[in-house]
Amino acid sequence: MMTNRDANPSSPTRQERKEALLTLLEQQRIDLLVESERFLRAGQSFDNGLKRLKTPLYMAGGLVAWHSLRHPYRMLHNAKRLLAGYVVVRKFRQYLK
Repeated sequence: MMTNRDANPSSPTRQERKEALLTLLEQQRIDLLVESERFLRAGQSFDNGLKRLKTPLYMAGGLVAWHSLRHPYRMLHNAKRLLAGYVVVRKFRQYLK
């Protein structure tokens, strides 16, 4: 009885393929760790800049939330206008293409 391995003796065995795939997987994990570290370092200055704005942004968000609770109809009105503007811009971009 002839198997696939007998037909092509130069093909790698199952164990060899498994080891090659595990090696490739380990290398991809290392590459991912290196790239994630690089990404974090690249965004660190941006994150530091946001730390300065954290308190004012929280305060502004609180004021917007407070105003929205006091005047809910304005929030709905502005949401409708924002949605309409988005649809118009999207249609305009489609028209230009």
